Amino acid sequence: MENANSLLTLSKNSSDLISKKPGVLFVLGTLWGENGITSHLLTLSQELIKQGWRVGLVSKLASDVDGALEEATRSAKEFESCGVDFFPISSSNSYLFKKYQILLDLKRAISKFSPDIIHSHSLSVCPYLTLIKLFARIPCVSTCHVEPTLSNRAVKLGSQISSFTSPIWGDRLIAISTELKVAFQKTLMVPEKKIRLVHHGINHHHFRPPSLEERTNARNSYNLSSDDKVVCLIGRLAPSKGHDLLIKALGILKTKGVKANALLAGKAYGKEEVNLKALAIEQGVENQIRFLGKTDTRQVLWASDVSVLPSRSGSEGFALVIPESMLCGVLPIRTPAAGSKDQIEDGVNGFIIPFEDAEALAIKLENVLLNNDLKSKIATAALIKAQQSFTVERMVENTINVYQELVK
Repeated sequence: MENANSLLTLSKNSSDLISKKPGVLFVLGTLWGENGITSHLLTLSQELIKQGWRVGLVSKLASDVDGALEEATRSAKEFESCGVDFFPISSSNSYLFKKYQILLDLKRAISKFSPDIIHSHSLSVCPYLTLIKLFARIPCVSTCHVEPTLSNRAVKLGSQISSFTSPIWGDRLIAISTELKVAFQKTLMVPEKKIRLVHHGINHHHFRPPSLEERTNARNSYNLSSDDKVVCLIGRLAPSKGHDLLIKALGILKTKGVKANALLAGKAYGKEEVNLKALAIEQGVENQIRFLGKTDTRQVLWASDVSVLPSRSGSEGFALVIPESMLCGVLPIRTPAAGSKDQIEDGVNGFIIPFEDAEALAIKLENVLLNNDLKSKIATAALIKAQQSFTVERMVENTINVYQELVK
């Protein structure tokens, strides 16, 4: 990998030359608390800084709903503690003034930070960056973290504009999964030559298989024995994640005499936890489920036999929890939402089940929970796959390669 310092001479602003470091400015529509995008950006920022880059982040903070503003503020401070320069976008109730304010705040951030690359992580901000690029000739890269659809107003408008002129999504687009690469071409009207496939990477030093003692301690923390069959679903409690399908699958298993315990890790939004607890009572499995809220992901995985993600169609881009599970030696089961083709070879290093199919999930769970040899074989293959394909080092190297295409 070419050293990042090869980009030094390309700084666009003489005031920044004295820093002797190339810089990338991340642009995000809204910074939330602990979610996949925030986790990815923190990891990418930390690793780029280690490689000798300056990193900035410009974003508005989440609105104060369900404590989201407090979480977003905490995330912003976490970025700053890692050495990232954070530039907040002001809020406004006026539609026209809000658009103007975004442009103004972006311009100020770019002027102050003087990046060599602008890297957007929200398609909604691409039109603003296209306007700014008319005056500040800085290369732009875009990453979309969920499958783009025309039901999104920004995507629809951008696609309509792109059908008459050059695509407004940047000089390069990073697709985090094969499914998103296809969507970029079909939905965003982006030519294949501008798209680069870069999978998200996981810290494989942190996410690793547990020792016997670590596994025992993790189970003890949830009052689980070594003989208990344990399934986890890690992700915010929202309808898109399919918690209801897991609960129904547990009910189906119970009718077959198979008892599985479920660890549900993730913050609840709205009335989702209340609804899921009611469903658990209806299915007769309320005593088999633990609602953990936000907690240590690795500890949950270390206590688990199987990790499931029955997400609904269009709700994922490259679910981080699947490679995290694989790296911890936990067998993954997921639906064919975006990212599944790159992560899992069905029946080899995990299982892919149809959307909205609690019966299929129950069948797969029964097969692996009652067959330790099968579970161990597939979990081992999953670990090897993740170690080869989904490391932080691989992600950062591939990301820098994209940057260097534009500034060399």
